Amino acid sequence: MITYRKLHNIKLEQQYVKPIVEKEKTFEIRYNDRDYKVGDIIRFKPTTDSYYADLIKNQFYVITYMFNDFGLNKNYAVFSFKELTDEKLISTLYTLNDYFQYAKIIPIPDRVVAVTFLDNASEYAYKVKDYLKKNDEELWDIVKELNKE
Repeated sequence: MITYRKLHNIKLEQQYVKPIVEKEKTFEIRYNDRDYKVGDIIRFKPTTDSYYADLIKNQFYVITYMFNDFGLNKNYAVFSFKELTDEKLISTLYTLNDYFQYAKIIPIPDRVVAVTFLDNASEYAYKVKDYLKKNDEELWDIVKELNKE
């Protein structure tokens, strides 16, 4: 069985893009139909093109805090996030996004994260791709389950 975190590709309205890029806005209020969790990764997909949209669509963010309790409508959550800066991890996330064709929700296997951080810089990318090939069928089953509507 593969254990994993999730990478969420989520739409972002134009008025919120610049405040996030400039680190003025570090939280989101979302309908929690994706079961967001602390440690999940977010990649924003701006709904329109702009200078800031070009910047944000190449960034990844990690959810650092979740609130879904008192005062919120049922099935809504507030989460805070911070930008990821580790180049190896970002490279791995691009690989996963490409591999799974930019699905709305993508599994990030714990083994892939471990390989990214623990292996030699010149070998980790090969090992990530090798892991994806060896576990292709099970991973695609997870992607289908995460993205069913």
